[in-house]
Amino acid sequence: MRVTTADSLDEARTIAAASTDPTLFFSDPNGYLTNDRISAMAALAPRTVVVSPDFLLLQTLTPAVGFGGVADSLDGPGDRCDLPAAIRAGGVAPGGKTLSLPADSAESGCFPSGRNSFAVVGATLPSTELTLVADGAIFSNDEITASGHAALALGLLGPSADLIWYLPTLTDVAVTGPPSLGELTPGWVTPSILLLAVVFLAAAVWQGRRLGPLVAENLPVTVRASETMEGRARLYARGNARLRALDSLRVATVQRLATRVGLSRLASLDDVVLAVSALTGRAPADGALRPRRRSPGDGPRPHCPVRPPPGPGASRDRRERPAR
Repeated sequence: MRVTTADSLDEARTIAAASTDPTLFFSDPNGYLTNDRISAMAALAPRTVVVSPDFLLLQTLTPAVGFGGVADSLDGPGDRCDLPAAIRAGGVAPGGKTLSLPADSAESGCFPSGRNSFAVVGATLPSTELTLVADGAIFSNDEITASGHAALALGLLGPSADLIWYLPTLTDVAVTGPPSLGELTPGWVTPSILLLAVVFLAAAVWQGRRLGPLVAENLPVTVRASETMEGRARLYARGNARLRALDSLRVATVQRLATRVGLSRLASLDDVVLAVSALTGRAPADGALRPRRRSPGDGPRPHCPVRPPPGPGASRDRRERPAR
C-alpha cells in the first residue's frame, strides 16, 4: 500500500487524479472545510473513510445521521451491518463515541450500542462509498491494538494500493481581507446619500432661478472731488460746526500755500508765513499773512459761507445758503 499525505483539497484532488483506484482517509477536527468543499472532498475517490465527523459534514453528506453519545458497551457487528471490514473485525472497544440512525434509514450501522446507535456507519453516495467512524481513537496508536481495531482499519483503508491521507489545514481556508466600506455600511445609507444629492441639486436650481442672472457693473466708481467737498460742507452745516469748518479752510489754505512756495505740506505755520512774505513783499507781522484764530465768542460773520460756492454746473437746488 502506498500512502500519500495531502494538506489541502487541491493537493488531494491532484493525487486522486493520478491514481486509478484510490481510497481517501479524511478527518477535519478543526472544521476548516465549508459545505461546498466537503462535497468536493467526497467526490475525490471511490471509497472515503471519515473519522470523527462533525455536524456540518453530517448535514452535508448524510442528513439522516446524528450523534448517538458514548457507548457503554458494544455488541458485535449487528444485524444492520453489511460492511465486510466491520464483519471481519468482529468488534471494537466500548467507551467511544457513536452515531445514531433512524430505524427506517437506508444506511448500514455496525457495532450497535443501545437503540439505533452505532460505532461505524456506512452510506452509499452517488460519488463514493462513504464510511463514517464515530470515534477517531480506533485509528490512534494507543488504541489500534485493542479489540478488532487493527482489523477494522486495515479492512477500511486497504482495499486499494493507493491511500490518500487528507487532513485539512489553514491552506483550505479562503483568504479574506478586511471588510470594505460598502460591506460595513448599512443598506439604507447609499439611497439616503443619493436622495440628499438630488435635493441639494434641486434647491440649487431653485435658488439660482429666484436670484436671477448676474448684473455686470463697471468698477471702480469714480466720485468727483466737488461732490465729496459739498457732502462735507452739508455735514458741517447740519451740525452747526462753524469753527470746525473755518479750521478746515485755514488748514487747507496753509497747505496749498506751502505747496505753492515749495515747502512740504507738513511745514510749520511760521515757515509758511516767512516764505509767503518773501515772495509777496509783505511783512510777516501783517495780519493778512497770519490768520487769526477765532473763538466761539466771536460769533459768525454775517455773510460767512460754511459751504463752498457751487460750481458752474451745479443745479439750482444746490445754491449757497448763509449759515445760521
